[in-house]
Amino acid sequence: MIDQNNDVTFSTLRNIIGTYPDIREYVKTASVGDSYRDSLPLDSFADKSNRRFPLASKQDAVLSKAYAIKVANLAPEIMDNIDTALALYEVPSSIFQETKTASSTVEPKKYLLEEQQKLPIDSSTSIKLAEKQLFYNKSKLKPTTLNKAASVLIKEAYARGENVSTQTLKYAGLVQSDPESLTRWLEARAASTSNSSAKSAFDKLATITKKFDYSVSREELIKLSNTIEQLDELGGLTRHYNKSLPDAISTVFNTKVAMQPMVDLGKQVPLASLLAIDPAVYGDILGSDIVEEITSEGEIVPDALASILETLPKDMKESLVKELNL
Repeated sequence: MIDQNNDVTFSTLRNIIGTYPDIREYVKTASVGDSYRDSLPLDSFADKSNRRFPLASKQDAVLSKAYAIKVANLAPEIMDNIDTALALYEVPSSIFQETKTASSTVEPKKYLLEEQQKLPIDSSTSIKLAEKQLFYNKSKLKPTTLNKAASVLIKEAYARGENVSTQTLKYAGLVQSDPESLTRWLEARAASTSNSSAKSAFDKLATITKKFDYSVSREELIKLSNTIEQLDELGGLTRHYNKSLPDAISTVFNTKVAMQPMVDLGKQVPLASLLAIDPAVYGDILGSDIVEEITSEGEIVPDALASILETLPKDMKESLVKELNL
C-alpha cells in the first residue's frame, strides 16, 4: 500500500498532481519520508495498524486523501478518518475534482486587475491595446498590483503567440536589475528629498543595494520596489515619476535583459544550473523513471524539469539541493 511516505521516487505523486492540480500548493509545504513517518505518534495516522496516511497537518491530510483515492479496496473507516481530518482543517473538497475539458463555449471573463475586476481582456482585445490601458492606469497602482497585472498580460500574450513590450516585462519583474543603476537612483532620491526620514531610508537602502548581485530573487526585488514607492510618497517624489525620476518598479527592474529563469527548491535556483546537470543524476536521486519525463532525445526539456521539481515536497527539495550542492 503506497502513501506519501513510501512513494520513494514520487512517480505516483506526479500522476496524482496531474489529476488533481489544485493540491500542488499543499504538496510544496508537506513533510514526507520514513523519518517523518517515524516521528509521528500512532494516533496521527488514518491507518494506525500500518502507520499509513498521516493526518498531523493540513498538508498531511490532503496528501493522504490524494493517495488513498488511488488505493483499491481501502477500508472505509480509513477514508472516513481522512475526510474527518480534512473537514476539521477546513480543506475545500473542490481541490479533489479531476481536471476536465470545458464543455462550455462561453469565454470566461478575464481582467488584468482580477481582484478588482478591472481592465478586462478577452479575445477581442489586442495585446497592444491592453498594454496601453495598463500604462495609462499604472500611476494608480501599487508595484505589486502592477506586477500582477503585467504578469496576466504576458500570459495572455504567450497563449496567443504574441510578444509584449519591454516596459511590460519590466512591470512584471521579468528583466534583470542592475545594482549600480539602482543604487544611483536611490542616492539621487536621498539628495532630492527634503524629508529627513525618507532621506535616511534611501541612504540605508543604497548601502544595501551596493552589495546586490544577480542572485537576488524576483520576489525580493518586487518587495524592494514597494518600499521605494512608499518612500517616494513620504519624500514627495512621486510627482517626478517618468519625468526626472523613473517610477519605483522601473528603478528596480532597470535593464532590457530578460531575467534568468529560477526554480523554487526552497531557495531560488537558476534554471540554467539545473539544466547543466546530467539527467542520469536526477534519475539516481529521484528514481530512474523521472529521466524519461524530463528529457527528449537525451536532452533535458526545461519546462518539464522545472514543473516536476517545483511540485516536489519540501523535504525532497531540500534533499535535492543538498545532493546537487546548489
